[in-house]
Amino acid sequence: MKPKLYGRLKLLLGMTHANKPWSIIPSFKRVMAVAFATGAYGLIFPTLWRLSASYELSRFLILTLSAITGMIVWLIIAHKLWEKPSTKSHRKLRLLYNTATILTITVAVVVYYMMLMVLFLTAVAFIVPPDLFSEIAGLEDVAGFGYFIKLGWLVTSIATVAGAIGSGLESEKTARNIMYGYRQQQRYEEMAYHGDNVENKD
Repeated sequence: MKPKLYGRLKLLLGMTHANKPWSIIPSFKRVMAVAFATGAYGLIFPTLWRLSASYELSRFLILTLSAITGMIVWLIIAHKLWEKPSTKSHRKLRLLYNTATILTITVAVVVYYMMLMVLFLTAVAFIVPPDLFSEIAGLEDVAGFGYFIKLGWLVTSIATVAGAIGSGLESEKTARNIMYGYRQQQRYEEMAYHGDNVENKD
């Protein structure tokens, strides 16, 4: 890896860490409530049971990637976290800030997705009888643990999209403060630096 590219990557990861993506998780409570309610309701219908039994791994991965990407885009748009071009912002810095925002939201959404999957796997284990699942899904044998994982996985992806579109983060101010934490700190340091220079000239 070239030193320049490594330096940019290190800076980007540092900015993402400074944004503290784990601090956004508490703001996902309302989104998670909507998503879990939607997914739990969907578990009642046998259509998802049949789909989960027939889907291959590649389809689950595509659904997961689509759900996570969709939620990331929705959160950025809904909370206006994308820094637009302006006369006061440099193009390279703006690209760096927006990339850090995407990484920060991605980390938070992936953690949210995993938490939601744990909830649905638990719900599937309690709600769905193995014998009934086998009968509805057209399986020859009694459904094993793998089929329940697939069902929970499918419901998680569907509920993630429903939760993102149907709601937003509880505190937009908190989300924006987290997203702009690094850039605000940097701009404060720049203002302080310019202020010191003015005083020295005087």
